[in-house]
Amino acid sequence: MEAPQIANRSSTIVAIRWTNQHEGDGPICGYEINIKKNDDDDDDSDPWLSVGFVSVESELQFDVGHLEAITTYQVAVSAINCISAREGPREPILQFTTTDVTLPVVEVRTTGDYCKWTLSAGVPIIVVVALLLILACILGIRHYRSKREDSVKDRYTPTMPTHSSNLWTASAPSNVYAIGNDNDEHPYEDIGQMALTDGTEKG
Repeated sequence: MEAPQIANRSSTIVAIRWTNQHEGDGPICGYEINIKKNDDDDDDSDPWLSVGFVSVESELQFDVGHLEAITTYQVAVSAINCISAREGPREPILQFTTTDVTLPVVEVRTTGDYCKWTLSAGVPIIVVVALLLILACILGIRHYRSKREDSVKDRYTPTMPTHSSNLWTASAPSNVYAIGNDNDEHPYEDIGQMALTDGTEKG
């Protein structure tokens, strides 16, 4: 069996493919994909990790993800025997190194008087700017509505005194007093007259 080949590679993912050239005892049900970090000391400190299974009837390729950038790995594809369900030898081994993390790069293409700005992914830069402006407008509208609602609540919410010291009670003048009379409906209607009379008498 030949070593797997790299179909695509990035900072976190590697895509491998291989051919069905197994020569061994019994039929093959599928292939086990194993990977580990490259160990310079070769002391098996990093054991093999099984990351997937591919049926022999499927397309013989697999994407290994969750890798670290700028890191060397070893990957091996081993055959699984249908009768014994045993895994064949993890060889030959493919060794590779993941790429560095790359940021989108702005590319400028000029054709005569026409200038086109695009990202490395092929997206026009004007589309990205438009999306950012729309997002900024949405966030601004939400912020304005939130501030306006808070302002309306503060304007129409009555404020009540919280301490008894803020309350005061007016007392009646000392020369005014109430005396009941025979009028049941207005028993205090002569209060003002009585107060004036009382003051005149004292004078």
